[in-house]
Amino acid sequence: DVSYYQIESASNSVPKFLRDISRAISDKPVSTIRIWASVAVMLVGILIAMVLVYGSVRSSIVAIGRNPLAKRTIQSSMLKVIGIAIIVLITSLGTVYMILKG
Repeated sequence: DVSYYQIESASNSVPKFLRDISRAISDKPVSTIRIWASVAVMLVGILIAMVLVYGSVRSSIVAIGRNPLAKRTIQSSMLKVIGIAIIVLITSLGTVYMILKG
């Protein structure tokens, strides 16, 4: 009597919505490693952007409290940091796209 051991598919370790999104982006099935790498890149990008914005807003509020006359300059530098955070997010989205498309 011979029995077979069926190895579970690796795609079971990936939630269905992630598989669907990755398939929609790449127009083909995507490996589990690429999906998890994309998730990691996106999470790191979001984390970096959040840290940048949090630090900028916090220090700007403190600086405006200390020197209200410099409000315009402080807000300008805060907007620059927010712009950098947006660039980080766009770069991480582009990296995710290249990982999934590749």
